[in-house]
Amino acid sequence: MHPKLLRTMGGLAAAALAAFLVVGCRGAAGPNGSNGTNGTNGTNGGNGSNGSNGSSAVGINVASYTPDQWAGLTIKGSITSVAVSATAGQPVVKFKVTDPNGTPIYGLTAFTSKTATTQYTSYPNLAFYFLKLVPGTNGAPASGSTTS
Repeated sequence: MHPKLLRTMGGLAAAALAAFLVVGCRGAAGPNGSNGTNGTNGTNGGNGSNGSNGSSAVGINVASYTPDQWAGLTIKGSITSVAVSATAGQPVVKFKVTDPNGTPIYGLTAFTSKTATTQYTSYPNLAFYFLKLVPGTNGAPASGSTTS
């Protein structure tokens, strides 16, 4: 046979073999292999700390601050809602107290109790003031209003 013809026949045979191998790979899938072994369990985490009076324990607890710590503390407060109690006629103010970074501050416990001369408990270093502007003439109160 001629060498050129042999190379051509050899090339055709190689191409046919490659086509046969590709077509032969289209058979049905075999069964799944067995599952591997489970890994070891990790260690349990520690218990979290309890909150204070329903407050989140994440934040700054000022309940045991010294006067020097109070003096160095920067506080931001914001009112979240205001409503007037229909039964008692008193305002109910909900607010949040944070540091300048938005970290909650908790532990603002009652400082004084109700007494015969005070109607409400008070909190250390924390106060609200409510003002009502009443229109009048030349600084005089409007008729029917009282000053206190």
